Amino acid sequence: AHDHAEVVEGLDEIRMLADDFAPPAWACRSYRTLLAELAELEADTLLHVHTENHVLRPRFEARAEL
Repeated sequence: AHDHAEVVEGLDEIRMLADDFAPPAWACRSYRTLLAELAELEADTLLHVHTENHVLRPRFEARAEL
């Protein structure tokens, strides 16, 4: 859906700005934690988008056809 596309674009921008969530050698523990949690947020959000688009929506569309 359109809202999912916007969210994925935002996640892509965050990933780019955060250098693919790779902490530099000088990164402190807080910065490393932030990058790890951003990566986790991205993974959780992408799982949600996938589940809604490819699992739940087809089920509801199939029920609507009955």
